[in-house]
Amino acid sequence: MRRVLIIGASVAGVSAADALREAGFDGSIVLAGAEPHAPYDRPPLSKQALSVDDTRDGHFPLRGDEHYRNQQFELLLGKAASRLDTDRQVVTFDDGDEVPFDDLVIATGCRANTLITENGEPLPVLRTLDDARWLAKAASTYTQAILIGAGFIGLEVAAGLRRRGIDVTVLETAPTPFQHSLGPELADWLCGYHAAQGVRVIAGVQVARVRGAPGRYEVVLADGRVLEAGIVLAGIGVRPNTEWLLGSAVPHNEVGVLCSASGNTGLAGIFAAGDVAATHHAPSRRVMRIEHWTHSVEQGRAAARHMLLGEVTQLTPYFWTDQHDRKLQGYGRRQPGDSMRVVEGDLDSGEFVALFGANEHFHGVIASNRPRSLRRYRKLLEENASWSQALGLAEANVAG
Repeated sequence: MRRVLIIGASVAGVSAADALREAGFDGSIVLAGAEPHAPYDRPPLSKQALSVDDTRDGHFPLRGDEHYRNQQFELLLGKAASRLDTDRQVVTFDDGDEVPFDDLVIATGCRANTLITENGEPLPVLRTLDDARWLAKAASTYTQAILIGAGFIGLEVAAGLRRRGIDVTVLETAPTPFQHSLGPELADWLCGYHAAQGVRVIAGVQVARVRGAPGRYEVVLADGRVLEAGIVLAGIGVRPNTEWLLGSAVPHNEVGVLCSASGNTGLAGIFAAGDVAATHHAPSRRVMRIEHWTHSVEQGRAAARHMLLGEVTQLTPYFWTDQHDRKLQGYGRRQPGDSMRVVEGDLDSGEFVALFGANEHFHGVIASNRPRSLRRYRKLLEENASWSQALGLAEANVAG
């Protein structure tokens, strides 16, 4: 019987398994995850984990146990892949077990970078369920928090901590957080919005060292300032979990597993999906990971359908983030040098739709609290529409 082995009990891995069954695959599906927990949803870790009501059960399952039984998925939990032998078609795990496969989906995701304190301890991060449980407990104990790194997830945590009444400071090395991804106007708006909610954002600073432990941290900045907090969380990016692929024929580098939008690695029967997958992004002419939940779902499904049916899918990047009481959603991706135009609403109200483009190329759209308007632009991006076409749609929407 044909066996598909999925390494990574992630949303991409589970989505691939579901799509295989939906497409009629009746063989064996083995879903292996390094964590001991059943597959869980990661967005709530930063969006909801600090809410008392949402953490009563301490878990955010992707599917119920009955789903895995009904679909006849074999779950191997607490087993980290340590080696891939593409010739023998076998994955070796850290406990020495070997599992053969006919087809393989690599969905191992990424792990968080961190900083080491002066006494050699890694700073807490937020990437896993156990991380979120620690943070929720710490937030019930301490009254001050410092977040190192102003990414979307870090600012979601900042919003959650502020709801708990905690004093929050965010440190960022860039002079203007989010300028690369949002452009200067939206970056200024987002930082100002957080400041209005009581979050202190200190940009253009370097952290020289961190002393202490939970409850009594000291963060020493390069300019000599010393900040104190009970909670210090590192949010300084991630790296792909690809070490177990060393020595295999799977193409990968420091960005991730190199593959098509549908997850095809170029090796027969081996696919990648989710945060670990690195694909070519035509507008930027770069190979990059797209670390968003919806993209992981869609790419996991695309990889499964490519494997089973030979379908080739192109995916439009989509993201969403909850920032206090504003939900930012976007399709596509802003490129360096893009112009930005607010075509609905305004920045002052915090509800708007903004388009990005340059040289007649339409690259992306971001909306704040306007989901219905946002969806109209997805098709344009999928069709590689021009900047003029995007602006024309905006004019028609306003007129209508």
